[in-house]
Amino acid sequence: MIEENIVVAPPDKALPRIKNKMNGYWSAANRLYIGATSNKEVRWAKHQRQGWRRMVILYDAYTPEIAAKMERALIDYARSCNFIVRSENIGPGGEGIVEEARSNFIYLLLA
Repeated sequence: MIEENIVVAPPDKALPRIKNKMNGYWSAANRLYIGATSNKEVRWAKHQRQGWRRMVILYDAYTPEIAAKMERALIDYARSCNFIVRSENIGPGGEGIVEEARSNFIYLLLA
């Protein structure tokens, strides 16, 4: 299931609001992953096969640079929190950003 809970704001204003949303989702999650994609439907199909139950679209970054910075900031935030459920991100973020894409969506995976 893809859920859209998109924050519409410039990146610097959006980041604190996205963190608050993440905190809410975190409280009910058994697994959590932060990602970025230019094609949410294709990416969701891949994640579903790995046992994820829900993809929440949090932000539509209009440049690849913004998407990479946002993903890295959210992964850093997740790693700094003392929640029982830890983010399953391995890398620092930004590795999967497509330079040619007009939209890059920042998302959470929940299970």
